[in-house]
Amino acid sequence: MSTNKSHFLEACVPGSAVVPDRIQAIRHAFLDRLWIGMLVIALVGAPASVARAYVTGWHPVYAFHLAVGVLVVALFLARRYISYATKLKILLTLFAVIGASGVFTMGLLGSGVWFLIMCSLLTSTFFPLRTGLMVVAASGVAMLLAAFLFTQGILKVPFDANLYMTSLSAWASLLISAAIMPFLVFTAFGVYQATIVDLVREIEQQRDTITELAGKDQLTGLPMAKLTQDRLQMKVHSALRSGARVAVMFVDLNGFKHVNDTWGHDAGDELLRTVAGRLRECVRGEDTVGRVGGDEFVVILGKLNHRDEAIPIAEKLVASICRPVTYAGQSLPCSASIGISIFPEDAADLVTLRRLADRAMYQVKRTGKCGFAFADNSPLSDMGGTGR
Repeated sequence: MSTNKSHFLEACVPGSAVVPDRIQAIRHAFLDRLWIGMLVIALVGAPASVARAYVTGWHPVYAFHLAVGVLVVALFLARRYISYATKLKILLTLFAVIGASGVFTMGLLGSGVWFLIMCSLLTSTFFPLRTGLMVVAASGVAMLLAAFLFTQGILKVPFDANLYMTSLSAWASLLISAAIMPFLVFTAFGVYQATIVDLVREIEQQRDTITELAGKDQLTGLPMAKLTQDRLQMKVHSALRSGARVAVMFVDLNGFKHVNDTWGHDAGDELLRTVAGRLRECVRGEDTVGRVGGDEFVVILGKLNHRDEAIPIAEKLVASICRPVTYAGQSLPCSASIGISIFPEDAADLVTLRRLADRAMYQVKRTGKCGFAFADNSPLSDMGGTGR
């Protein structure tokens, strides 16, 4: 009658077991976007850097930038054949080397600081925080060392700074490094964050579904004991505020074992499903029907003004349940005993409330007939009878 719950949950919540793979796929897509950004910088930034030679004359740093641009294009074209880890390490190394070379060559006139900042940010994203902090510290040390060397006159900008500031190519190179490059990186981060948020939202929805499924009976779809108890608690709290009453009905099928032994477990399952459906049909949408045992059910009625309001519903339940159930051309006998307790008249605590309803149900069961009884009365011995 039962199904392996883990398999059941996986079938109901597709993808619940592959979240790590999804996260890895998101990180791969994020890295690919970063490489696309690097390609744009290489195709536009390297020529812009070399164009500064018309103003400042040729310097080795321009050859370095040109070589890096060619390397980035080659790596981008061959990226399908390079592992994820290798592509990540190369990318971070490029950011670090470009940044350090810019800081030690041009000082504040270059955009090397931006590359060092991006390198620290990306390292913190892909690696543990400790690694990211180490890169941040290394970048800070590099900038402090460059500052010391320039302020002490050990390093000097190899061209006229005033002339350099009048160069359109210099400003274009700065714009690419300080505006376009951060824009591309931050755009990739935005997409990455949005995708992660979507994944988290999906996981939360799956978690809610799993929680709901874990509290539901697989055969009948009714809440099981714990969820039923929670709903009873909620209705009692509501009744305390409003002054209303709550009815707890324990429903136990008569002769269920005989049905299982005579017609088989499939017939028993069909009987339980049918009874569950009949119980739901007899109550209001705001009421609760739960399965708390093999052939035991509980019905919780809230917002009652008087205990007698439970009587017509109990009569309806008895009349509905005690009809034969058709299965494979056979007519299966079906009857039930129902015990009813009322909050707060019969008990003010849930344990006593449930125990009294259970006791009243057994009073009816001892008569061997389909009927119901309140916790403080003798059972009614016939179908559709009432007791007060």
